[in-house]
Amino acid sequence: MSSTSSASRLVGRPLSSLPSPAFVVDLLAVRANCARMLSRAEAAGVQLRGHAKTHKTVEAAVVQTGGTKRWVGDPIKHFFYLLNRMLRAIFVTVSVTR
Repeated sequence: MSSTSSASRLVGRPLSSLPSPAFVVDLLAVRANCARMLSRAEAAGVQLRGHAKTHKTVEAAVVQTGGTKRWVGDPIKHFFYLLNRMLRAIFVTVSVTR
């Protein structure tokens, strides 16, 4: 599901009836956690960049970044889905090993 209106018809249904994969969270808790993290970053004078390794959804990315659409991650494959849908800035990290 890519839109909130589409997902709303699934609210209250048993988890076993959801399409797979499904991103199921306590939305109030997610919003509160993201707001707290954004507040801490602002208080520290830094810009928070979200990471999509776990959720890989546009909706969570917008909440996580407070709408700034700034992102960080590794590998680059995590960006392909979000890139065409919402990202404004990408900071790519690369693992270096010997």
